[in-house]
Amino acid sequence: MKRKLPKVHDILQKTEKKDSRTGLTPFEARFAEEWVKSMDNRQAYLDAGGEPEESNYTLSTKASKIKNKKLVLFAIDKKLKAMTKKVDLKKEEVLSELMRIGFADPRAFFNEDGSLKVMSELTVAEASAVSSITVVEQYEGVGQERQFIGFQKTIKFNDKLKALELLCKNLGILKSDTNQTNILNQIQLNLKVEDAKKLGVDKLLELDKILNEG
Repeated sequence: MKRKLPKVHDILQKTEKKDSRTGLTPFEARFAEEWVKSMDNRQAYLDAGGEPEESNYTLSTKASKIKNKKLVLFAIDKKLKAMTKKVDLKKEEVLSELMRIGFADPRAFFNEDGSLKVMSELTVAEASAVSSITVVEQYEGVGQERQFIGFQKTIKFNDKLKALELLCKNLGILKSDTNQTNILNQIQLNLKVEDAKKLGVDKLLELDKILNEG
């Protein structure tokens, strides 16, 4: 009976130098990186550069052996936690943006004389509420008598009510058996962006309770 010779790839895996910081070989590090993408042992093994085996059983066995190494599991867990943290951060950014739109005060966009402020004068929070600003040059007269008389500026805001609805649903303020539009309007009248940020989620939920009881 012929002795089965080890594959070149298997030999290379065993002789790879481990990283002094992580304790992982380059292949193990690639495996951890690929595993968090597919969350599949065999797929991660192949994507990391492992050679396809003659049978799925052999491939699964080798992939599981790599996955179950303590340092590989630690690396995978670390990457998953980092991904979760990134998702939470994005969620926080989205909620913050919705608050800026929902609690924007239209008066902040105009000067005392009623003219529209230029974009550079708006704060980041105020600019977030703006969907678009259209500027049209205005003229009087025709031909050689045609003269420029000024600009017509039109500002369009993002949908405040929709932003408040999404925000309140995310925070659990709106219930399915309540008049959503009425509650949204009451919250909109009672809060500004700065106030909402100071209040936080707990206070917003408390406000919802008061509004519902009223």
